[in-house]
Amino acid sequence: MIERVYIDQTPWVQRIAVVAATWECNPNTTKETFAEEFRRSESRAMRDYGAEPMFSVEGYFKNREQILVLANKEREDPWDSATNEWKPWFRGGSYEYYCHFDLSESRDATGFAVAHYETETERVVLDALRVFQPRRGMNIDFAELRELVYSLSDRGFYIACVSYDKFQSTESRQVLQKKGYRVALISVDASYNIELTRPLPDASGKMRAVVKPSKLEIYDTFQEHLLSGRLDYFTHPTLIRELQGLELYAGSRIDHGRDGSKDLADAAAIVTWQCAVNKSTREAAENQPVRSQHALTPGQYRALTRALKGPKQRLS
Repeated sequence: MIERVYIDQTPWVQRIAVVAATWECNPNTTKETFAEEFRRSESRAMRDYGAEPMFSVEGYFKNREQILVLANKEREDPWDSATNEWKPWFRGGSYEYYCHFDLSESRDATGFAVAHYETETERVVLDALRVFQPRRGMNIDFAELRELVYSLSDRGFYIACVSYDKFQSTESRQVLQKKGYRVALISVDASYNIELTRPLPDASGKMRAVVKPSKLEIYDTFQEHLLSGRLDYFTHPTLIRELQGLELYAGSRIDHGRDGSKDLADAAAIVTWQCAVNKSTREAAENQPVRSQHALTPGQYRALTRALKGPKQRLS
């Protein structure tokens, strides 16, 4: 129902502000017209088209139970906490894998996630999820975190990119670069230019090598994949708890509630976004003829060749 609110009732002029859903004002549209927007995010769709502003603080996932319901119960955690190593069956396939570390200070946890885009099912698969807790009175051992990447390479994972958030990541990125890994600086709380695995044509047909995610884009991509069933993840208790506790502040910032955390959630969201974006670059590379002025760089060509041939171990 359309609500009319008089905001100026002086004797010589009368203004009316109409607060109503787009489909109530525009006879050429219905609520179903915006079905795709509602599928992506019901709260944003109601804000943009349904005349329902977001509350200052609200749960990012409206139906928190869905997070556990949609998890793949048939998958198990590939990390063996008893032996403190990967389980024997955990091996890489013929995919490009993306890793992210959400680094912490001494008192907080560090989240780590690995993912790939599965072309057969057209889903993003979260392969591994880990949380590192620093020992009492000690900082996180960054060299130990890098060893985790090397162990994946030893198991046949082709690591297309290792990303970090900003905190204390410079040294680790430099060390990994020297060993031949492609690295990136990515954060859900700040925007950076991020190099794509290979160039992607924009709307004008010009090839672009970097992207800069807009505000909330990383988490919105993650949410869209999860709710649409295009995210394959196992029931990691920390991930489930963190996702269920995410809060949206004034429709513009995602954070955890009081006494909560989101280190692992951030890592999972970032690798999902990486897979989704670079999945688009693979499709573009297959469907778009590469002209001489937009040829791949030697490094990008080698990366593509390695990916097509299958996983390759890196030197540790």
